Amino acid sequence: MLKSKTIIVIIILFLSKVAFGNKNIDNITFLMQDSIIASDSTKKVSPWKHSFNAGVTFNQYSYTNWAAGGNNSIAGTALLDYKLSCEKEVLTFTNAISLGYGQMLLAGVDAPLRKTEDKINFYSQLNYKLNKRLSYSLLLDFKSQFYNGYTYPNDSVYISTFFAPAYLTISWGLQFVPVKPLSLFLSPLSGKFTFVLDDKLANNGSFGVTPAVYDEFGAIITPGKKIRPEIGFNFVFKYSQTLAKKIDVTTKLEFHNNYLDERESNRWNFDIDWEGKIIFSITKFFSTNFFWRLVYDDDIKFPIYEEVDGENVKIKDVAKLQFHENFGLGFKFSF
Repeated sequence: MLKSKTIIVIIILFLSKVAFGNKNIDNITFLMQDSIIASDSTKKVSPWKHSFNAGVTFNQYSYTNWAAGGNNSIAGTALLDYKLSCEKEVLTFTNAISLGYGQMLLAGVDAPLRKTEDKINFYSQLNYKLNKRLSYSLLLDFKSQFYNGYTYPNDSVYISTFFAPAYLTISWGLQFVPVKPLSLFLSPLSGKFTFVLDDKLANNGSFGVTPAVYDEFGAIITPGKKIRPEIGFNFVFKYSQTLAKKIDVTTKLEFHNNYLDERESNRWNFDIDWEGKIIFSITKFFSTNFFWRLVYDDDIKFPIYEEVDGENVKIKDVAKLQFHENFGLGFKFSF
């Protein structure tokens, strides 16, 4: 809307046109234009910026008289990313949330629906600039999932669920930006909290929490703990760039250890969490997507079995490298 000063100038221009014809119109027009420019120059640009990306990725497999075998299936994954940031003088405040959920429908099996993707990721970072490349930084990172997870084909006993696990990391340290697409964050003192807010999973000691204590009859004496705190070193590597205007590459690699681990030999073992995505835009609305996540956590154990007298017997639990990837053709929407 034009300001009152501008409206007054326009009225004066109109009255002058009626009263004097074209006399002095040039001078009055100049005054009006000068007023409008002055009005526009006072308009402030918001320091807040945001971006939104959403999409659905599809995969389909079909077999007919296929000697090697296989199951007909169709899979879909819905993804949403939103980023909100503010940069003002020496302060930068960045928030981002990434959500994803996917399922696969298999033909000819007892448990046709299987989860292929399930994530809730949120991070918030506040930076205080010391110079062009170096900042003090406060970082909050949260990760969990929406729904139950299973070891298929067994879909009757869940092994994970909402907020079991959930990971919250709060770190204070320095961020270094050697080049614009790359950032390095280093925190010598970081808190990582593992939540298992499900009684059954907490009592089992899932995801590294302290399990329940039972008596000789199987009754619980002390329930399992639902929170596992860790204090340690945290290092985060982030890279995000658009290549050739069609390829978006984003990746984040995190390392975290526990100074206070009960096992002294484990205090300098690092948990590793590496995730990333590559999106190749075919058209404005279609793209091919590749997502991956690699995790190693010494507190997450997997059973090792050996066959004894024709039966599989668990002999020990060990930590393993976990890997998940998803590739497909997707529909996207962004602004």
